[in-house]
Amino acid sequence: MFGLGDGVRTYIDVTFNQGSVDPGELIEKLKGIGVQVIFGPHDIGIDWTNHNEFRDAFSRVQVILKEARVSYRLVTYENEEGKMVPISVLIK
Repeated sequence: MFGLGDGVRTYIDVTFNQGSVDPGELIEKLKGIGVQVIFGPHDIGIDWTNHNEFRDAFSRVQVILKEARVSYRLVTYENEEGKMVPISVLIK
């Protein structure tokens, strides 16, 4: 188990497939639930300090991603001595 003292950020990278919703529609749905949409190397960012925060935030995001019929990748970073260190990767 990793420490969560300085906070953790999970980035979600989205890949659109044939049959996926329009990117603009996905962005609006994510913004509608208060998710931080990022324009850059990652698409979505979730900051959290405990597992319940992450589970609650990601469960809302996951419903929208499933409905959008997109593939996604989660990369989680922990703040370690001022540097963001990757600690987990999941591809769905």
